[in-house]
Amino acid sequence: MQNKSAVNVALDVLRAHFSRSKTSMTNSDLKRKVAEVNGQSDDVLHGTLDGTSVGTLRVHPEYAEKYHTRKTNSGRIMHRKGPDDRENDELGFGCWIKAKTNTRIMANLKGLKTPNVLTLASLKGECVKKLFDVCPDAIISSVEMDEDILDKWEIEQKKLGIDCQNYLGRFQDFIRTPDYYEQSWDLVNADVMGYPGTGQSKILTTINETKACRFFALTTQYDPQGNFRNQDGWKWDALYPSGDKKGNFVRDHMSNYKEIDRWHYKGENKRQPMEVFVFEVKA
Repeated sequence: MQNKSAVNVALDVLRAHFSRSKTSMTNSDLKRKVAEVNGQSDDVLHGTLDGTSVGTLRVHPEYAEKYHTRKTNSGRIMHRKGPDDRENDELGFGCWIKAKTNTRIMANLKGLKTPNVLTLASLKGECVKKLFDVCPDAIISSVEMDEDILDKWEIEQKKLGIDCQNYLGRFQDFIRTPDYYEQSWDLVNADVMGYPGTGQSKILTTINETKACRFFALTTQYDPQGNFRNQDGWKWDALYPSGDKKGNFVRDHMSNYKEIDRWHYKGENKRQPMEVFVFEVKA
């Protein structure tokens, strides 16, 4: 009798495992059980159960509907029952408000045929979808420091038929590489850059000095009182003691750009409010 495919065996194993009220299963345990059933070695299964290419477990319709994969801080791959909660509430905010925000950002690209855009990767690519609503032939690149999120975005890319150049790493590191500053970007969309402070200061300084992008959109955490809430916030509070402290902080770092839009929003369920700045390089 011919053996079942490794993917089908894996689905059988997961069904049985989670029927016993289990909450997760390591990828190494899953590989071992599949190998036992099919008389294979673990090496043969490398990439079949944790990869994202066509024919692998994670892109199978049943797996995508009933399970998801997470990577622990130690690098262990876990299979979990149910949808990934980050997909339902991407980046901690209701996706409807993110969609509205992304529509407003991408509207700056209207009239451009093939804009070159850099953004941060996400689970469902909400910003990329809004970009293609405005510019269907846009050239898109993304940066993501979380390998698990990047894997999920690559799966979503295949579903959407999107061609996207992905970079694994921190945004603040990427913009200091030739892959960034030797290109000409029509838009750089820097999403959720934390509160203003030293880290954000370094990012803004690099963007301003390289002038590699025409439009720069910064989405940052918003304090209604305008306070600097990082560990070194006291230093920035001393430099910006009153008035529009956050706005002045951002604008002072972007001397080669002019501010063309600014707004703030709050996600569902009393989520942390956010603020968006959009800049255009000066002529």
